[in-house]
Amino acid sequence: LVGWNERADAKTETAVFPEPLDPLHRAARECADLSGEDFYDCHGHFGMANQRHVVIDSPKGLLAEMDRTGVRTVCVFHWMAGGDVRRANDVTFQAVRDFPDRYVGFTIVNPNHGEREAKEELERGLRHGMSGVKMVSSIHRYPDDGPVIDQACRFADEHGLFFLNHTWGSVENMRRKVE
Repeated sequence: LVGWNERADAKTETAVFPEPLDPLHRAARECADLSGEDFYDCHGHFGMANQRHVVIDSPKGLLAEMDRTGVRTVCVFHWMAGGDVRRANDVTFQAVRDFPDRYVGFTIVNPNHGEREAKEELERGLRHGMSGVKMVSSIHRYPDDGPVIDQACRFADEHGLFFLNHTWGSVENMRRKVE
C-alpha cells in the first residue's frame, strides 16, 4: 500500500505476501473479474457526503459496481443520515422499491433527534418494507448506552429486524440487560 502513495520513499522494500489461501483469494489479490461470483454484503452505503471514499453515489451506480465485483445483494443505508435522516431514508426506500432483489434496506436513525422522532422514523421504515435498523452513534456523537439506542434495539427485536450499529461501547455495555 505504501507504494501507491506518491509521497512515499521509493526505496521502500517490496512486500512479500504468503501464497493465497484458495482460488477466490488469488483472484481477489490479482484483481481478477469477480462478476461470476455471488457475494452478499451486510454493509453498504449510498451517497458521497461522508469522510470516506464511496465509489458510486447513486443506487443505479452502486448496482454497476456490485455487478463488477460479484456482489449479489447488499444491506444498504444512506450516508446522508449524519444530517437529514428522513431524506436519507427516502433514498433507501426508493432503491429497495426499484431493486428489491438487490438491496436489503435499513432505516437509519439519528438518536440526537429524540425518542419520538426515532419511533416515527422506525415505523416509517417498517411501512416501507425495511429489513433492518442502522445506527451510527459514534458519528452522531451519542452515548453507546443511550436510551434511543435501547429503543431502536427493542423496536428491531419486536419486529424481527436486523440491527447494525457501528459501535457498542464496552463489554459491560454489551452485557447489560435493558428493561
